[in-house]
Amino acid sequence: MTRTTDPVRSAGLVAREIRSGSRDGKPTKIAIARRWYAAERLDVWDAITNAERLPRWFLPVSGDLAVGGRYQLEGNASGVIEAARSLRALPSRGSSGAWSRGCR
Repeated sequence: MTRTTDPVRSAGLVAREIRSGSRDGKPTKIAIARRWYAAERLDVWDAITNAERLPRWFLPVSGDLAVGGRYQLEGNASGVIEAARSLRALPSRGSSGAWSRGCR
């Protein structure tokens, strides 16, 4: 089955913001995107941490997707996964995940 996605409609489903931060004492910008999905938390978590599922909605990724692991998004950014939250620490009505592009 082929799905077609309306990019304008999809863009409206995501809340975005830019924050200021710091890394190693230097100022940085943090891009945050939030979206709610009608799915179980474990399924959403698997979709954002499973290298086989990521290409379905984002980009192909290679590398070690564990904390401290290096990753490479195909044709795009690479970095180190610096932190992850346990699902047990997240509220029951939502999950959060982050890709941190930490160049080293």
